[in-house]
Amino acid sequence: MERISIKKKKLSFFTKTPPVRNQGICGSCWAFAGADVFASRASLASKNIPLKPVSTSYILDCMRDEKCDGCNGGLPGRAVKFLNTEGATTEEHYREYDET
Repeated sequence: MERISIKKKKLSFFTKTPPVRNQGICGSCWAFAGADVFASRASLASKNIPLKPVSTSYILDCMRDEKCDGCNGGLPGRAVKFLNTEGATTEEHYREYDET
């Protein structure tokens, strides 16, 4: 197995991770985590595309299953799977997050 050296690649994780956002009183940390993981992976995978935060509202509005229920909690891995399957959008193209 080939080992990857971060020293050789000089990755700046500060440019490959979205800024911290406030989830407010909504139990949506799972959606924020999933959205940020997806955005970071997309940015790392495509060297020329700048990082754009994924819409957490899109995940909360459109994803429902037995393990994920909006502000009532969910699993970050399921959010990433949802975005991989259904596609992702930014808050600029969906709607701004509302913590209620």
